Amino acid sequence: MSASLHSQGLILQLLILALSILTLHASEPPLTLDYYKSTCPSVLEVVQKEMECAVLSDPRNAALILRLHFHDCFVQGCDASVLLDDTITLQGEKKASNNIHALKGFRIIDRIKNRLESDCPATVSCADILTIAARDAVILVGGPYWPVPLGRKDSKTAGYALSDANLPTADDGLPSIISKFIYQGLSVTDMVALSGAHTIGMARCVNFRDRIYGDFSTTAGTNPTSKSYLSKLKSVCSPIKGSSDQNESAMDYVTPNLFDNSYYQMLLRGEGLINSDQELYSSVLAVETKKLVQKYAENAVAFFEQFAESMVKLGNITNADTYTNGELLPAHFIATLFRRLAKQFRASINCYKCPNSNIISSVAIDFSRISFDLTMIEVEKDSVRDLISDLPDSIVETILTKLPIKDVVRTSILSTRWRYRWASITNLVFDDRGVAEYEEIVHFIQKFLLLHDGPIHKFSVQSSYMRGSAEVDQWFLFLSRREAKELIIELGEDEWFRAHSSLFSFKHLTRLELVHCELCPPPDFKGFMWLKHIDFQQVVFPQDDYDRLIAGCPLLETLTLPSYDSIELTIHAPNLKYLTVDGEFMELCLAHTPLLVAVNINLYMSDHIVEHLEQSSSCNLDKCFLVVLPSSRGWLGRCTLSRYYFVSVGIGHGRSLMTYHHLKYIELYEVSFEDLKEVSVVLQLIVNSPLLKTLQVSVSTASRTKVEPEDLQFWDKNAFDDATLHELKTVKLSDVSGMPVEMGFIKFLLEHSPCLEEMTIRPTNMTDASVSMLVELASFRRASPQASVVFIHDPM
Repeated sequence: MSASLHSQGLILQLLILALSILTLHASEPPLTLDYYKSTCPSVLEVVQKEMECAVLSDPRNAALILRLHFHDCFVQGCDASVLLDDTITLQGEKKASNNIHALKGFRIIDRIKNRLESDCPATVSCADILTIAARDAVILVGGPYWPVPLGRKDSKTAGYALSDANLPTADDGLPSIISKFIYQGLSVTDMVALSGAHTIGMARCVNFRDRIYGDFSTTAGTNPTSKSYLSKLKSVCSPIKGSSDQNESAMDYVTPNLFDNSYYQMLLRGEGLINSDQELYSSVLAVETKKLVQKYAENAVAFFEQFAESMVKLGNITNADTYTNGELLPAHFIATLFRRLAKQFRASINCYKCPNSNIISSVAIDFSRISFDLTMIEVEKDSVRDLISDLPDSIVETILTKLPIKDVVRTSILSTRWRYRWASITNLVFDDRGVAEYEEIVHFIQKFLLLHDGPIHKFSVQSSYMRGSAEVDQWFLFLSRREAKELIIELGEDEWFRAHSSLFSFKHLTRLELVHCELCPPPDFKGFMWLKHIDFQQVVFPQDDYDRLIAGCPLLETLTLPSYDSIELTIHAPNLKYLTVDGEFMELCLAHTPLLVAVNINLYMSDHIVEHLEQSSSCNLDKCFLVVLPSSRGWLGRCTLSRYYFVSVGIGHGRSLMTYHHLKYIELYEVSFEDLKEVSVVLQLIVNSPLLKTLQVSVSTASRTKVEPEDLQFWDKNAFDDATLHELKTVKLSDVSGMPVEMGFIKFLLEHSPCLEEMTIRPTNMTDASVSMLVELASFRRASPQASVVFIHDPM
């Protein structure tokens, strides 16, 4: 068996060597990057804008143009012969068996040619148009850029027979595919890289039927995802030839409209849709190609670089006869008066032919939504002065940042200078304004990103209609390449999503806000070096990764972690200033937070959490949190705590707190005056904060059925009679019921606060007990002569 494989490999190597000697090499053609510089300088812009329209109306158009270019270059070179129709004397390539059902997109090229004929008559060849359009198509769906040398001529002849002979087919084996590429002067590396274009391609049932009813199960194995994918394919393509032959399926089902390396990852899983694709990895002869597939699957940058290089080589395959006998193919339509008028109309709106584009149709039709005063435009006798266009760039940018993003797009009708400004704004905020359903907002975001040009500083999606989908994964991939700095994702209510792995490749991220998200950092993830703000609301990821993520953000200033269940958290954040923690935390340790400014902690104590804290010798809330705060250099003195925090710290048993020299504002929620130990903790915190100015306390609404004897004796045993709250000026108490311990607490504050200015009391409800409370309050001595007590009754 091994001898047989060795002989097959040797035969393949000899075949490659022989073909490399006899091949029609991709010669160095007389092409230049500035070929149309003087004759048609707008050619690149015209092609780009028309391709933007085409891809905007349907992302699949990108794959159609790329395939059209490939099929053109593999037959007689890149000479536009694939565009020729049949005539009495000419049999075109369109109806060849490899093309008849595979090639579409001709009207897009016709449209570009018509536009260029209007601007630069009889100047630009269709071969050049097709080559530029293929490059722009790839870019518009997230692929790489490459320079396109120009100067090709259009062929007068077609290669009907060559179309069947030269083009690879879906059922070709590896030796056949290699030979066809080498014949064109392209290497094995070029072949594997160019095959990656299938990441945005579609295949017809007739081309993948044998694969899915053949060895697909063998190459894909028992992976449940692969089984589900295979079942879906079989539902599209029946085993019997006939009615389902022309049904289509994406060759990359993971990200069908995004140009990435997902195609190669599918080959690694054995999920290649057509046989010729899977042969690159699974063939017994795939010695060299298998390594390349693995390389590109692991390294998208390497794939992009090689794909760009190989596309330049593909575009340089020329038909030498066209330079002596070639021509410029005429436009399919005459430049009539209508087209002249259309040209003027195009000066007012972007992409004048995008019939399926919701964005552009709204730009062209919904003038009532534009809130600008068009009287700003002064019409002079010999010229038109456009005051809107004369606005400084800084003003234009400010205007665009104040508008909803859909209205930002609509500003393209205002003037030629504003036409594409929306495509370069750096802050992208998508929400429910002007949106009625899930498909609408996804469709809008997809098209906006396809046309966006330039850096993205902020990307925010907060929509009740959104849900996790492949489109969201595409956004993460797209943003990782645009070096986004702020990322905010909040999908529909109770809608969870898993963040794409590309999130962890964001190199310049400064703000990250996620809601209902699952994160799975890769083992080699080192953190976000520039991240300053984290807001995770119900974000799930492995316990060990919490500490690793926070420690891996050395510039972190704000950390918000609400609604978490049963986690242990140790925070190493040397620049942390603002901390908000909300949920069931088994342990919370501020190991290194010297610059803390404000802390908000709200711990929910379920039975198993209380049991853990009572039994754990490592319970560190009092040892770490309460010790760290007073030593924080940046502490400005604001602390918000829930009643459960005092239960968890376990103080009040003969231990005294440290002095909080910087604490000026204390806000306590749900303090239970039924629990005398908890009241003791509150008193210790207050009297040990010598600079305290404002105290706000809400009382737990749980009611007691009777007054216990120890309640009456608590204040007689109070150890804080000698304490003085020298700086306390404002006290706000809410949900006060008038129970003895509560009234004792109020009396203590009044008697020990010589600078008190106002105490506000809100009772739970106005009853006879409230009247008694008022009478008792009037009898309390006040240390501050200017102190006022405001009793507020909120009627139901």
